[in-house]
Amino acid sequence: MKEFDLIGRYFSNGGYKRKDVIIGIGDDCAVTKVPENQQLAVTTDTLVGGVHFLSDAPAKSVAYKTVAVNLSDLAAMGAQPRGLLLSLALRPSDRVSAVRALISTFSKIGDRYGAPLIGGDLSRIDGPMVVSVTAIGQTPVGRYLPRDAGQPG
Repeated sequence: MKEFDLIGRYFSNGGYKRKDVIIGIGDDCAVTKVPENQQLAVTTDTLVGGVHFLSDAPAKSVAYKTVAVNLSDLAAMGAQPRGLLLSLALRPSDRVSAVRALISTFSKIGDRYGAPLIGGDLSRIDGPMVVSVTAIGQTPVGRYLPRDAGQPG
């Protein structure tokens, strides 16, 4: 399936339902509002088939792991999740059913934690599947929790 066909079929369902998302899936960038007295927190992780997850791992498991690692980074910083960007590098041989399950599970988990899928990218690759996620969150100004602020107790 070609990139824009895949986007139209599985991504462009108006998946972003937040009022702070002005432009979401289907355009060149997602555009969001940042509430007054809030700061953005942004994190990204890339997972490669055969390295970070088994090449034959169920798509639902891959989706769960990719969302979980990013949302845990936001939580560690004390940020509330706001949205997710999903970039997929897929082989032509990747089954449509597996891609559909990955996207569906990814979206459900993100929605559950207040981080809907608001954009991303698709690429074709000859190697293993690559899943890269960027999570966007927000925290009140000056209330973030950097690593070097940790203390015993």
